[in-house]
Amino acid sequence: AQHCRADLEHPLASHLRFSASSDSLSENDGKLHAYEVYGLNIPSQMVVLTSCESGYGPLSRGEGVMSIARAFRSAGAQSVLCTAWEVDGRVALPLMKSFYNVLAANNSPSEALRTSTINFLKEAPPELVHPHYWGAFTFVGKDKLIHKNGNMLVAWTFSFMVAFMAFMAFMGILNAAK
Repeated sequence: AQHCRADLEHPLASHLRFSASSDSLSENDGKLHAYEVYGLNIPSQMVVLTSCESGYGPLSRGEGVMSIARAFRSAGAQSVLCTAWEVDGRVALPLMKSFYNVLAANNSPSEALRTSTINFLKEAPPELVHPHYWGAFTFVGKDKLIHKNGNMLVAWTFSFMVAFMAFMAFMGILNAAK
């Protein structure tokens, strides 16, 4: 997912944006909407959504934040790492790389996020140490060790690719703005 768009008026219309199909007969619009995620069965220990605003949405009394991350939890994901606002690719990529390394060393997801954030801040350039840049990353759900199996490598690879695509999209936007 290169981008996430949170729809505050119609939370079920919030979506992750992928590449649309070039086939004019395809129903693939390149978007995975929250209402589509609710209909999926995702028996995953953890889903990582590093795209912008994946944990952002309106607060519904008695329900919580109505975000795309919530849709993944409802679809069966035991936990979700998401973002509360727009993220900078210069932060997302190193933070997620560190997150996966710390997680692989048998740490819980919340500890992996905490440690990777501290590691990032130790080496971050001064212009990226403000919480606006790194504070968007949040973890919701069951905070337990992730059991490694054959599918975890695929999940980690996919999540890293998502972060990389977000970074590349950010760089493309920067270059287009120049």
